[in-house]
Amino acid sequence: MKYRNSDDNRYRVRFMVSTEELMDALTVKQFISYLEENAELEDDEDYEYIDGKVVKCRAYDLKEADSNLHKEFLVTEDGRVFYWLALNQRIELVDDEIPEGMVEGLHEGDRYRNFNAIWVVDSIYTVDDPYLQNKVRIKSHVIKRAPMYQGTGNMDCAYSRFNEGA
Repeated sequence: MKYRNSDDNRYRVRFMVSTEELMDALTVKQFISYLEENAELEDDEDYEYIDGKVVKCRAYDLKEADSNLHKEFLVTEDGRVFYWLALNQRIELVDDEIPEGMVEGLHEGDRYRNFNAIWVVDSIYTVDDPYLQNKVRIKSHVIKRAPMYQGTGNMDCAYSRFNEGA
């Protein structure tokens, strides 16, 4: 995720590194799920004035890892997320341009999001193995990970973009 207004990036210093990594590696939808599972629900029927209208929200209190710091987030009924900076100041978090999962059209150096991490494509190559249905493979490594990511940080898997003619 990123801040909707780039000027709001200055508020990153308010978060512990683990929370920054979490926010960087997850989409808005994934972050909402994370809040539902790991944060304390403070109010499940809060009404806030956002973008010129009253919106029903849920308020969450997230205790940051390895600290006593608590951060409050609002989740609107239409799936938007706000960091609640002050009583009358909310900072919206939105999805960044990094696509989710194995998408068509990736090339070397492209980034994508999968398994609670951001990956970069190292290479796309073909294998000559009669037993493999998917001949084209993609090799990538993690560049940003959420704290709950448990993998090795490297991936070598099938890539479906070229399977039609294989």
